[in-house]
Amino acid sequence: MKKYFSIRDLENLSGIKAHTIRIWEKRYNLLEPERTTTNIRNYSLKSLQKLLNITLLYNNGHKISKIAQIPDTEIPNFVQEVIEKKTIKNHAIKNSLNPVITAISGWFASMLAGAVFVEYIFGWNGLGKEIVNALNTLDLPVIMGSVLVIAFMFITINILVDLIYRILDPRVKLN
Repeated sequence: MKKYFSIRDLENLSGIKAHTIRIWEKRYNLLEPERTTTNIRNYSLKSLQKLLNITLLYNNGHKISKIAQIPDTEIPNFVQEVIEKKTIKNHAIKNSLNPVITAISGWFASMLAGAVFVEYIFGWNGLGKEIVNALNTLDLPVIMGSVLVIAFMFITINILVDLIYRILDPRVKLN
């Protein structure tokens, strides 16, 4: 296992340019490289770990000047908090929304079916009242048109739910 790393190694492992690492090193004293007899920088495994933690914080929107003010002993704890928040946001919330979306889509179907009865009972003008009047007079074109409109609304809601599933969970395949 490698114990010392060059600045190029740090650049390749962290994705931060060598020039930027040197600026962070000089301006903010974030890293303390060891020097060889020929004055070449060598970074320890501890420095690499610190740089990777700083990179994670930096890539998650924290400013480098604020990161530099965090004590070295607190950086791993701060990184852990960021990872936990990101995990909850990206995984837990998205996975917990699938059953909620399923329940809501079921409620919309019940509302479509219940609208017929509610409109008729309360005497509200709407599609439900028209369906009941058409059934009483056996007006088949109105009945077929009303059923077609309700079926179209139901299918549209189900398609929207499927699209929302796809947004929430990329593993869901739409065929």
